[in-house]
Amino acid sequence: MSATLMSSGCRVPYTPTSNVAAGDVVVIGTMVCVAPSPIAAGTQGTVIGPVMVKVKMPKANVAITQGAACYWDVAAGAVTTTATNNTYIGPAIEAAAQGATTVVVGIK
Repeated sequence: MSATLMSSGCRVPYTPTSNVAAGDVVVIGTMVCVAPSPIAAGTQGTVIGPVMVKVKMPKANVAITQGAACYWDVAAGAVTTTATNNTYIGPAIEAAAQGATTVVVGIK
């Protein structure tokens, strides 16, 4: 499942080495962004971040409380609250129960 853009903020130029689909999560250093539209490999496009942007993202099978620190688990392709070996996204804008498949987070 890809991320769904809920609102936009700062646009960041990005040239991927492989094709990026609309809704793909893109990690640039420590910055987590979302592609609002497809970007072809080797072509400069635009991703959204790092200013607070509300994004609905796939999440791990964990309960996330409103305001909890959220991290992107690249291997699982999901939001988690585990900091170890994951990239910080920002706070959970809404709570998400353990069984929920998505969570709305604020990308900083």
